[in-house]
Amino acid sequence: DLVLNLHGIPGMIGAIGGAVSAAAEDGDTLYGSDIASVFPARANGGRSASKQGAMQAACMFTTLGISIAGGLLVGLLLRLAGDSLDFKGNDGIFEDSKYWEIEGESDEETELVPQKEHEVLEGAV
Repeated sequence: DLVLNLHGIPGMIGAIGGAVSAAAEDGDTLYGSDIASVFPARANGGRSASKQGAMQAACMFTTLGISIAGGLLVGLLLRLAGDSLDFKGNDGIFEDSKYWEIEGESDEETELVPQKEHEVLEGAV
């Protein structure tokens, strides 16, 4: 989830915004008079604004396809190597109790305390 929320969603929003702004550009108002410095293919009427927006969108979908294929490939490799890497049967992989003592019964009362610091505090009492 972290990679998706930190990189994936902002990247998609930026790519969609880039495609829309490239398609909406009319030549002089949005990026100034030198559109070729932002979109070199637009220089001297080489590509229309709508075609540039479509190319931006196509690049977004190409990138999305490569990232999905890469994620599937890595997931498959990890699944195949799971036995040798001891991934299977590790139910406590995200369990905080290995590193933290959890005090309190309800969610409002729960406080995470590092074990070493807690041991020092108890030993000082």
